[in-house]
Amino acid sequence: MNEAKKKCKELQEHRKILIPLLYDYYLFNYFKFLVPKLIAHGFKVTILTIDPKIEKQYSDLCTDDSMCRIVRGPRWLRVCLNRSGQLPFRLLLWCCGWIWAESLKRHYHFAILPWDNKPYWYVIAVRIPSLTVHTVTNLSNLKGYLDHESLSEHVLQRPVFQACLFLDRLLGRRFLPRARGCILKFVPSHLILDRVMGWWARNTIHGFGKVQYLTVTGSRIRENYQACGLIEPKIFSIGSPSYEHVLERKASFTAQQRVEIRKELGLDVNRPLFSFFLSPSDFSEIQLNEVVTVIDSIRKKNQDSQFLLKFHPKTVQTAIKRFKNALTGYDNDVRFVVEFFGDDHNTLLVLASDFLLQKQGTVGFIAMLCRLPIISYNFYTTDDDDDMYENIGGSFHVRDVSELNETLDRLTTPEGLAESARRQQFACENFCCENFSPCTEIVKIISDHLRQEPRKLVKGQSV
Repeated sequence: MNEAKKKCKELQEHRKILIPLLYDYYLFNYFKFLVPKLIAHGFKVTILTIDPKIEKQYSDLCTDDSMCRIVRGPRWLRVCLNRSGQLPFRLLLWCCGWIWAESLKRHYHFAILPWDNKPYWYVIAVRIPSLTVHTVTNLSNLKGYLDHESLSEHVLQRPVFQACLFLDRLLGRRFLPRARGCILKFVPSHLILDRVMGWWARNTIHGFGKVQYLTVTGSRIRENYQACGLIEPKIFSIGSPSYEHVLERKASFTAQQRVEIRKELGLDVNRPLFSFFLSPSDFSEIQLNEVVTVIDSIRKKNQDSQFLLKFHPKTVQTAIKRFKNALTGYDNDVRFVVEFFGDDHNTLLVLASDFLLQKQGTVGFIAMLCRLPIISYNFYTTDDDDDMYENIGGSFHVRDVSELNETLDRLTTPEGLAESARRQQFACENFCCENFSPCTEIVKIISDHLRQEPRKLVKGQSV
């Protein structure tokens, strides 16, 4: 019995997790699902932040100081974080960061990093075994991503970039950030300082830092990472922890819930609802006209149609006002949602809809998991992931009004709906695994690591 207690105590002592959640950002909301899972599995979690919003959001989860606590980051970090574009502060960030990371190493067995391509997260990954989570769509189309992120030959001809190319040749082509032979965008002064201060990642793509584990949403994302040359971290395809409860919501969603949500929005409970989740933070005239053209075309085809426009959390108010002015003729047949209540709320909006209209963005993944038919559109060239969903393959992609009308007709038939479900199943396998609990998979990865590589810490209070 004493031996069993001793092993249990040793296990608990090797489960101290650091989450440097320095500031509030909507892409990091999955920690609200992950932290309870970690606590439930016996991990002792420390959330390190400099943002009062984070303290407020996680205070309800950290009611037991023995299992979860929130710690304010050091003053120098608060000073340097938003000034890291200025070289003196960036230098201070690196110098203090290395010392800070060495101190953290003495008190934590493992770290879960929101990202790993910033100095303050990179130094932690170097010193502490760590994992980071990829939840976005930027590597769903590898060629498109590299085309967008690569430096043009014109830019490389500038003297300062020529100097960087010279340094790159001297250092055996290890100085410049590269992926598949492309030189990725960088700020010369930042790159030089970062290299001097110890940043030797291959490039700035999320996951290329010094983390030991990377989780991705689907098998195609993993393949694209490997195609970019990512070798060292172990890559796990687990789905998105941001969508932790999507499949559970889908399974339990009732017709009554659908009625209640529509009533709350002031929409008719019986008429078809076409929902747009708009990802740009601002809209050019052509981007706005494209959305309005799609809405006008749907209304012309189906007089009973009604519309929901859900905006990105960072969308500027002037853009929302322009949409309202452009759609004044729709009166009560269009609703605008500007608040962001998390992906769980987005899931409910998706489930209450009949169709999703999507240009780009991640909400289409929720629709695919819920098997809601998606019509992706590219009427006009906007240079903003115009063909994202055509590449993903989980939608009916339309390029003009006639194709839109054909698709609307097709999705009224059992054959069309079955084809939509088939496409979405295939797309989910590649880009968003149908996993009931991605957070549980993350817990398992960490548990396996700590069993295989136990590490003793310095006794005393964690920092």
